[in-house]
Amino acid sequence: YWLLRSWLKSVPLACLGVWAAVKIQMFHPGAFPFALTYPSTTAVRFFWDIVFFILIWLYLGKQEQKWLAAAAVCAGLAVFYMSSTGLCLAFAFYVFLAAQVILPQRRRAFIQSKADILRLAGYAVLVPLTAIALLAFAQGRQVLAPQFWHNIAEFNNYFLSGFGTIPIYESLVNKNFWAFWMGIMIPLVYVWTVIFLGALLWTGRAGGAQLLAVLLSVYGLGLYHYYIARSAPTSFYTVAVPFAAVACFWVHAALAQTAPRARAGVFGAMACGALVFLWVNPQFAAYPNVFNSLRHYDSKGLGVMPLPDGKPYFNHGVIHTARIPLPNSLGQMDEALLTEADFKSMDELKDFFRWEFDFTADARLIDSLTAPGDKVALISSFDVRILMQAKRRPFFYHYPVFLSRPMRMRAFAVPAIYTVDQLKRTIGQMEQEKPEYVFMERIYSKDNTVFADHTNALQWLLLYVHTHYGIVAQGQYLMALKRTRI
Repeated sequence: YWLLRSWLKSVPLACLGVWAAVKIQMFHPGAFPFALTYPSTTAVRFFWDIVFFILIWLYLGKQEQKWLAAAAVCAGLAVFYMSSTGLCLAFAFYVFLAAQVILPQRRRAFIQSKADILRLAGYAVLVPLTAIALLAFAQGRQVLAPQFWHNIAEFNNYFLSGFGTIPIYESLVNKNFWAFWMGIMIPLVYVWTVIFLGALLWTGRAGGAQLLAVLLSVYGLGLYHYYIARSAPTSFYTVAVPFAAVACFWVHAALAQTAPRARAGVFGAMACGALVFLWVNPQFAAYPNVFNSLRHYDSKGLGVMPLPDGKPYFNHGVIHTARIPLPNSLGQMDEALLTEADFKSMDELKDFFRWEFDFTADARLIDSLTAPGDKVALISSFDVRILMQAKRRPFFYHYPVFLSRPMRMRAFAVPAIYTVDQLKRTIGQMEQEKPEYVFMERIYSKDNTVFADHTNALQWLLLYVHTHYGIVAQGQYLMALKRTRI
């Protein structure tokens, strides 16, 4: 709000931009059935970008070098915090530095001696130095190892190689024409902003306010690689917050020549309209907040929307999963797959989760066979939670091993092993380090040959464990296997 208020000199327009950004990032169908389903659709994913642009705006207004140095540090911090989005922010910073050299008006003000050139180079170097220093603080000497840089870029390389991609015509196939044209319009607005305002800046007919709009567009284009790769109908929402700011800039520019009273009236009407649209938005209306008055969207006070056709939201991702004709890890046929209709209050829901995620017996099993500080080979859903409760470190590099599903289900969890190289590395790690014990859900017993018809990764991983290990103890959901073959 402060940035938009200072930049656009309008309280209603700043409110409009904030409300639009909140709606775009959090309250859209992709974050279904409640706003915090995916952390990537919240401010947690970006966070440092608003700090960065505030620092850039302070520098543009005051021309004090400390703000530019702080922006360089912030860009490096963003790279450390979240490399994919941080690199986009770092690129925007380098574009800003390039503008200080390329644009005649800014070059005359910024570069007046050789010392200024060295200072400019120092700002450019400060970004990677900050990122590397923070990585060294967190990881120690590992940052000097080539393996570290291979590992840190590994999943990004999967993404760049096509992992999880969705074709850009996906929305057209599903007849979601609004999503398709929005997905096309947003980058066009960015490109138009860069070209048009860039020309005005080159000819000296624009200033700092226009340069900030160009930087926001450059940053927005960088983030937009996410939508280009994963062109799901709602993917553009996740990375479109800069678009809200740029759109407000163009609204301000379009009405700049109107009378101040009329302009304020239009801005105020637009801001009120945006607030109304946000207020009646189903996702926002169901979200627990002080404006939540539309209780018919609320599902028993749990802050979620009901799914279409009255289907339950709770466990909706697994209820229709195919089951195996055998008991679960407790030796039971009852899976205890509840829905929201089974809870009368939020307190009952909390009590259920406390009961469902209490792995005291299995943590005790791990504790009895391993020492504090040991790395534990655990093949199970909720492996992170179990090891936290057992106060042990994970053994596997590719971790977690599974995409979690309810422990009582009579179904196999889907492995989070996406490539042949990941499978080779996982099994190779066990073969090389030969952990004395492996802990695994009882549903993966050697007698249960159903897993042989499951995914290749699961099949080969379990085949290796049962070939080299034998069962020696059991907990609640887990069994402990000890290595029998060298």
